[in-house]
Amino acid sequence: MDSPKVSVIIPAYNAEKTVERTIRSVLASSIPLDVWIVDDGSTDGTGDVLDRIGEEVKVRGEGEQWNSKNLFVIHQPNCGAYQARLNVLKQIRTPWFGFVDADDTIEPTMFEKMLAFAECERLDVVRCSYDGAADLGLTDCGIDGLSDCRGVAGTRQAVFEIY
Repeated sequence: MDSPKVSVIIPAYNAEKTVERTIRSVLASSIPLDVWIVDDGSTDGTGDVLDRIGEEVKVRGEGEQWNSKNLFVIHQPNCGAYQARLNVLKQIRTPWFGFVDADDTIEPTMFEKMLAFAECERLDVVRCSYDGAADLGLTDCGIDGLSDCRGVAGTRQAVFEIY
């Protein structure tokens, strides 16, 4: 399996009822990903759900069902989603990253399409919304279904310059 080019960051606070569905949608990605899940001081069972999925992925390894090479579970005191994301950005090893909220799901090809678009257009940041990519007046490089994308992805350098 190729080394991941994209890290996906999922901050989770009291998301016990939704985070497993979110994680499984990200793990079903069509490209290899590093997946970082941050339990941001949850007071419900979120941490237990994350630990269970983390163990399940370790046991399964690089199986047919999941295309994630690495799954990282972090537990930290509550400091908000913004800080949870920044804490992970300092640790990732991939050139690209994306955010997914703990109550969202993604299409399996979302990050593949966003990465292909960014590389084709030589972009530092690619953004698309929950209801489809905005028409930015750029060519689509022949990437079918780009409007199906949901989420935000970018390079670490570009985002640190923005923040």
